[in-house]
Amino acid sequence: MASEDVLNEIRSRCNIVDIVSNYVSLKKTGKNWMGRCPFHEERTPSFTVNQEKQLFHCFGCGEGGDLFSFLMKIEKRTFPEAVKLLADSLNIRLDETKGDKYDLLYTLNERAAKFYNKLLFEKEGSHGLAYLLERGIKRETIEEFRLGYASAGFEALKTLLRKDFSEKELFLAGLLRQGSKGMFDWVQNRIIFPIADRYGKITGFGARALDEAMPKYINTKETPIYNKSRVLYGLNKASETIREKREVILVEGYIDVIMSHQYGFKNVVATCGTALTESHTSLIRGVDSVILAFDQDIAGKHATERSINILAKEGKNIYVLLFKKKDIAELLKDEGEDGFKKAYLEKREFLEFSLDIATSKDKKDGLAYLLPIIKQIEEPIKRQSFIKDASEKMNIDEGIIISSIKGIGPGFSDHLSSRERGHLSAEKQLLKLMLEDEEICLWLTKEIDQSLFSNPLSKEVFLSLKEALYSEGVFGVDRLAGKVTEPARKLISALITETTIPGDKYQMAEECIRTMKKTFLKDKRALLQKEINQRQKNGEDVREQLRCYQQLEMEVRL
Repeated sequence: MASEDVLNEIRSRCNIVDIVSNYVSLKKTGKNWMGRCPFHEERTPSFTVNQEKQLFHCFGCGEGGDLFSFLMKIEKRTFPEAVKLLADSLNIRLDETKGDKYDLLYTLNERAAKFYNKLLFEKEGSHGLAYLLERGIKRETIEEFRLGYASAGFEALKTLLRKDFSEKELFLAGLLRQGSKGMFDWVQNRIIFPIADRYGKITGFGARALDEAMPKYINTKETPIYNKSRVLYGLNKASETIREKREVILVEGYIDVIMSHQYGFKNVVATCGTALTESHTSLIRGVDSVILAFDQDIAGKHATERSINILAKEGKNIYVLLFKKKDIAELLKDEGEDGFKKAYLEKREFLEFSLDIATSKDKKDGLAYLLPIIKQIEEPIKRQSFIKDASEKMNIDEGIIISSIKGIGPGFSDHLSSRERGHLSAEKQLLKLMLEDEEICLWLTKEIDQSLFSNPLSKEVFLSLKEALYSEGVFGVDRLAGKVTEPARKLISALITETTIPGDKYQMAEECIRTMKKTFLKDKRALLQKEINQRQKNGEDVREQLRCYQQLEMEVRL
């Protein structure tokens, strides 16, 4: 246990505002600092930090204490572990008779990191060093990030460390793997990236293949001190700049981080070969702005979309960096600091970026993509403004967007234009016919597919009817109740209770299909017109697009 003198020294050299700011976005309010509590869900900040008294308190959930109790709670550590974290960060030696229960794992990782780094600069690791230099990483940066090389052999690390440690201990640290003939080193012939926690202690490793081995990137297995969903690569080196700027730039890869820091962009961190998680966001709660600079391929764009949905819940300012290179590392190697700065200055606000994605899809899929994002916008004025922009750019009436957010309800049709009302009436009438008549339902599931439905709820009901029709058991509306969302159940109830229109059911269904197909074609024509306009603006050939447009024009007139 640390002495009272050591505890007092830590208290005197630490500022609780700086510690808490690593996890919570704080704003000065009078003598105190305020923010949203990291220990419970809240929209109105009730979490207070008093710099003078070096204490924190949440008026919402009642949590409170000093910097040690804050770290214990936020990092899920014991008191001695919290003391050691702070002492290590201040280079204060602790005279301990009993070590941290994870000391062994940290020690093993430290020994492994030194071995890998030494090997990189020897003859055996020369091709690994050549690879890093070719990627544009300087020698001093390699040393700063403690990069290394894992031997092509199967027992190099094992032979070194088993002089002082058992194979079981090495296995628990993730440094050995179990094979049919015994334990062997966890990776071979790879570049090694030591992964540290916020305080610089190595918790695990990432490794990149230098041959055709798959997967190209691999991480050490999860251990008591390493979980890739709860660590951001480079955070130990970026945390101070992140706190100063109140801004973090998220990238995908280790080399993206390393190159960014080499060129002076010190607030850059990366997820370790995994998608962004809510656990990751807890590590950057102290920022006001998050900038996503993922790879520019399809996978990177999907990662950006998923990250936006997670980050939007946090109430951050979210931006997206777009550039014409494969990734940030390539951008910096080819265009240097100026290329990065240009991309940064041209960053897109996430709502604008999301709207671009939505308009690239067809109308119904685009709206379905936007709905979760719109729901996360808490400010009424900002939400209404975005709905208006979406309405104009996607050519969808604002009422449809609003009603899609709320679900079908009274007055829904009052918001619709005559064309949209006719199309939705056709969708609803068609679904009503399907709900009332199994033969009609069977015929329609073979005649049309879900692409004709513009409303996400209508599509959901159609697909659930189709599934119920071809599953075992008696066909009936009651079988849908547990298979659809609450808004879809409301729509089904509304359709069932509506008065049935007399007439030939097949004739009515065919009329509905004609209306829906015509709207579908018109929407497709509008998207094609957008593409033609853009290609003409770029000076590109549009002959094929014009031919398709003329064909659509003929089909619409039929």
